[in-house]
Amino acid sequence: MERSEHLLRAMASRQIKSAGVIVALAALSNVALLAGSPFLQLLGGLVLFCFLPGFLLLALILPQPDSTDFLERILLSGGASYVLSTLALLMLVFLPGETTLLSLLLMLDFLIVALLAWCLVAGSRLRWPRFALRDRAHLISLIVLVALAAFFRFAALGYSEYQGDEIDVATLAREILVGQGGALFSHRKGPVEIIVATAFALFHGQFDELALRLPFALASFLTVMAAYMLGRRMFGQRVALLAAALLAIEGIFLGFSRMVQYQGVVALMLTLTVYCFYRFAGEEEMAPRYQLLGVVFFTFGLLTHYEAVPIALPVLFLCGRKGLGFFRENKRTLLASVGILAGMILAYYVPFVLSPYFGEIFSEYVGHRVSVERGPFNNLALYFSSSLVYNSVYYLILMFAGLSLACALRLKQAQERLQRWLIPSLLFVLGLVISIGFPSLLSAGKANYGVLLFLPFPLMLVFSRRIEAAAKTIVLWFFSYFILYAFVFREPGLHYYCLSPAWALLAALGVDDFYRSLAARVTGVGRKPYQLGAIVFAVLLYILFAFYTCIAFIEHDIEYILSFPQHRMALYWTPWDRLPRVGLFGFPHKSGWKTVGYLYRVGLLRGDHKNNEGPEIVRWYLRETLPPTGQPRYLFVAGRSTRKKYQNSIPQQLIDEEYNLVGKVLVDHQPKLFIYEDKDSSVEGLIMECEAEEYEALNDEADSLADYRFYREHGGEEANFHHVARFLEAVSLPGDGLVLNVPEQVGVLSYYYRGQLPYYPLPEGPTVEEGTTEAQVRGIMTGHDRVHALFWGAEERDPRGLIEGWLDQYGHKTTERHFGNLRLALYASDDRITSATERYLDGVRLGDEIELIAYRLSEDVVESGRVLRLTLYWQALGQIDQDYTVFTHLIGSSNRIWAQHDSQPQGGQHPTLHWVEGEVVIDEHELILADDVPPGEYQIEVGMYDWVSGQRLVVSEGGQWVPENRVILGTVHLRSRS
Repeated sequence: MERSEHLLRAMASRQIKSAGVIVALAALSNVALLAGSPFLQLLGGLVLFCFLPGFLLLALILPQPDSTDFLERILLSGGASYVLSTLALLMLVFLPGETTLLSLLLMLDFLIVALLAWCLVAGSRLRWPRFALRDRAHLISLIVLVALAAFFRFAALGYSEYQGDEIDVATLAREILVGQGGALFSHRKGPVEIIVATAFALFHGQFDELALRLPFALASFLTVMAAYMLGRRMFGQRVALLAAALLAIEGIFLGFSRMVQYQGVVALMLTLTVYCFYRFAGEEEMAPRYQLLGVVFFTFGLLTHYEAVPIALPVLFLCGRKGLGFFRENKRTLLASVGILAGMILAYYVPFVLSPYFGEIFSEYVGHRVSVERGPFNNLALYFSSSLVYNSVYYLILMFAGLSLACALRLKQAQERLQRWLIPSLLFVLGLVISIGFPSLLSAGKANYGVLLFLPFPLMLVFSRRIEAAAKTIVLWFFSYFILYAFVFREPGLHYYCLSPAWALLAALGVDDFYRSLAARVTGVGRKPYQLGAIVFAVLLYILFAFYTCIAFIEHDIEYILSFPQHRMALYWTPWDRLPRVGLFGFPHKSGWKTVGYLYRVGLLRGDHKNNEGPEIVRWYLRETLPPTGQPRYLFVAGRSTRKKYQNSIPQQLIDEEYNLVGKVLVDHQPKLFIYEDKDSSVEGLIMECEAEEYEALNDEADSLADYRFYREHGGEEANFHHVARFLEAVSLPGDGLVLNVPEQVGVLSYYYRGQLPYYPLPEGPTVEEGTTEAQVRGIMTGHDRVHALFWGAEERDPRGLIEGWLDQYGHKTTERHFGNLRLALYASDDRITSATERYLDGVRLGDEIELIAYRLSEDVVESGRVLRLTLYWQALGQIDQDYTVFTHLIGSSNRIWAQHDSQPQGGQHPTLHWVEGEVVIDEHELILADDVPPGEYQIEVGMYDWVSGQRLVVSEGGQWVPENRVILGTVHLRSRS
């Protein structure tokens, strides 16, 4: 009795210690995320999002005996964590309110605490899994495998700029963070990749490439290890190591693994699904638990992307081996499995189907990608070409040979008659040769019937009774995707990655079969030299494979693939001299767009631009700006565009004739991006060189989620900033300054404003400080006669209006104008400029296409006999289809005209018929005051009329018609000549 009590106390003590460790780990992760360095933030995010929830769920579902496999526990915990954490954040996204780091941490902490409490109440053992291997050789080989898989996934992971679909994911994640949860339904795929990216953007505080790619690379790494775990249970240690090593360097799967893309998560879910159902088929007591886990992984795979569906074939096969009797006896588990499948899928896909985006997305997939009614197709030639880009030819030879050998030998062992195994095997090989080299031989009209050569091979394998269940499972996995993407889908792209784990297992099985058949012939003293020789040969061959993978994906100095054939290596043969037209994903590439973005952010670059890069890349790293209305100030020319169709989109003749080279962005000390500025604004020969690595760090520090959230919450509109830029270019004078009450305005305004006003973004620190910021305002007003101030979102950044108050204190406001929710004010530092001298106008329109936005008088007190100079600032709101004449009158109290000047704008040099939408036209007029004009107060009226008919253009202010179709400007005081 005492011994039992002592044992119970010891177990309780261990439970408390384990629970304490989990709580401490979660707490440290929270601290790291809230106050740690970028590295600690990512580490804390990985612990909270990718490990702890799944570890606790596994403690509930799978009891942990002393013999529990360490690797199984870690991998199943990782996979389960992706499921739980993603679903938790998905729920949070659809709740009212913003999704913030704090709300995410509260959700994950609640999830962990709830699971921990459940474990303690249920009495689940919270022991950490033990790591144990049979011998040192296995330990070394496993360490090497981990190192290989990690190196190819994590090395230089953050080097490349975002490419293609990565930007779609990052953009939607950013929309979610400003409360646009419905944006998920506009995505053509499942929500998982967006939710995972959202989590790590919150963890890191910005959309850094390394941070967002990390969870997907980790999922890929776990897939390699899961393939090893599955192979070891099915076929033994040697096959498992070889399969995982081959999968670690498979190019297509690896390319997707190094991107913000769902493929790594899907591959992990597929592998864990097969593993759990394989354990389910072979277990008795633990079978219901593995079934439940398998259903969770399969369902989450479906939630990630629809292409998880075909894995149902091997799953159904394994369920069939278990027999219907099991499901009759375990109805509760079956019902729970159905509930998980239906609940998880319907909870997202029902709203998705009901969303306005579904019809378009469905039509694109069914009509464009699938197009079953036009098939069958034959995509093997394109797949082979793609594979030769992503892998070396030697790797592909081994993979195809291993696959064929593994399947043929098993078929031979199962079939006594020669023709029953030889003919299907030969048809499969013949089908490969013809489909890749001569696909037209199998065509009839638009359809291709190459699939008929391939079908006998998998069918014979699956229906042969003598073939082991493990091999049949992997064959079903491989051929379900192979047939679907090679012959059923019209445009499968590179979705063949789904079969990569199965292919690696079958290829490894074939290589192992070949090794054992040769080893059986070697006996006695020759056996050890043979084994050693085989190991050396295998290592050298693997180095040959891996070196290609390394130069293609890791080595970024030469960008081997994207620069092909510039650095082509004769060692790796290809059947073409230039890259075929295939999708390129995950290869290293950087032009230095972050550098350009930072130069705009701090105002060193000012003005519109044109470039030769894909629009999605420029939109992400710079801004989604309004298109230039005329010749842009800058041309940004990437030495190597990610899209070939844009590479030469800017004519070299235009560059030579109209622009000067003013800057180069250096990546790895090599010029990758060239900055050209129009000759009117630049000095020839003055070239700035920017090292991308230095400016990237500065840009990452300046770029944050808070900036984007502020822009969206406060109704930021590019058109408003564009109008402000044109306005400032027109009305500002040399020596003026520009105060911006939100520093982030610099990074928006600079894309439109071409002028040279010095920027004064306030406050310089995170908040307005009465002492420091007031001194800055005083210094600004002291240094300039006139200061323009652009106010935006003051209720959040400066709720007490301190900045505007200090501007009023150390200067005086002469006029102001609204541009949407932006307010531009003009402050003078002395009494020489009064309200009558210059005024901004708001809502003064002439017709529908012209607006009078401001005017300036040379002086508001003038002597008779002098000249009064009036400057009008017009803006074209649209295309004007007629020439109008401007009238300017000096009128007295009885509306008598005492002086006037009528002319087309700019003295006829720029008639209204030539105005461009958005353009601000500076129009100067001189009113000559006769000597007999009596002293007194006079007003100025202006307007436009048709010279032929004399009819005035209709004038409105604030939407209300103005009688006599004229605009009354300020008062002029006339005095006698002294």
